[in-house]
Order: sequence, then structure tokens, then C-alpha cells
Amino acid sequence: MKNRIGKIDNMKILVAEIFRVYKKAPIKISFIWFLDVLESLIIISNPYIIGNCIDGLLEKNFFWLAILAGTEIIFWLSRTINKYFDTRIYSRIVEEESYTYYLHLFLSFFLSFFLSFFLSF
Repeated sequence: MKNRIGKIDNMKILVAEIFRVYKKAPIKISFIWFLDVLESLIIISNPYIIGNCIDGLLEKNFFWLAILAGTEIIFWLSRTINKYFDTRIYSRIVEEESYTYYLHLFLSFFLSFFLSFFLSF
């Protein structure tokens, strides 16, 4: 039971950290997540579209070929836009997070060093 409670506490901490980072740019991160979902839906629908495209081409019907081309263009555009925003948004958040992390680490080390130095007298 002790391990289970520890895991639940760790999960609560993880979710709290995710929401803390999400609050830094909620609209932009939501847009990136929307593009991720769009790309996933296109990837999931590809076998169905390709199967219908093959059946349509055997019957000399080019409708599903146009659908396939359209979904691939949408996928390419959403992937490009996603990576553009992904790099810009998350790099700023990571830069800010790493700065505060190393500042906290430096101050902790600095304070512990001087406290141990002054307490040694």
C-alpha cells in the first residue's frame, strides 16, 4: 500500500508540473496539440483512403486519389506548421525552465557552501 500511495503522489506531482508548464503558453500549446491530433487522424485514416484509392483506380474512378492527395498535402502542411511552432514555443519554455533550474541549483550550492563555511568557525 505504501508503494501505491507513493506512485499516486508522484503522478499528482507530474500532472501539476505539466499544468504549470502549460500555463506559460496555453493557446500556443493547445494549437500544437491540435496539430498533433490532426496528424494522428490523417495517419490512422491513410489505410482506408489508400484501400479505396486502389479500388477506385481499378474502376477508373479518381475521386479517392484526389482525397489521398488532399490528405497528404494537409498532412505535409500541418506537420510543417507543427514543427515550426513546436520549436519556437518549447525552446522558449525549455530555456526558461533550464535557467530557473540552474539558478536554483547554483543558489542551493552557494548557500550550502557558505553556511558550512561559517558554521565551521
